[in-house]
Amino acid sequence: MMESCECIDTPYPPDELLVKYQYISDVLIALAYFSIPVELIYFVQKSAFFPYRWVLMQFGAFIVLCGATHFINLWTFSAHSKAVAVVMTIAKVSCAIV
Repeated sequence: MMESCECIDTPYPPDELLVKYQYISDVLIALAYFSIPVELIYFVQKSAFFPYRWVLMQFGAFIVLCGATHFINLWTFSAHSKAVAVVMTIAKVSCAIV
C-alpha cells in the first residue's frame, strides 16, 4: 500500500552551493538569536533595579520566535510536508503578534 504525502515542492531547482550557504547561515542566525535572551537574562540578574522586566520578557520572546523561524526554515530547503509549512506559519504569526 502506498503512503500518501502532502509534500510541498520548491518552485525552482536548488543550486547546491546556494542551498548549503543558506542552510549554514540559517543555523548561525538561529544560534545568534537564541544567545540574545541568555544575555538579557544575565543583564537583568546583575542589575539591582530594573523596572521594565515585562518589556524585556516580551523582547526575549520575540527574539526566540525569530530564531525559531530560522531554525524551522532548515526543513524548507527541499520538499517538505504540509506540517512543516503549518509550523513555520504559526511561528511567523506568533513572532508578528509578539
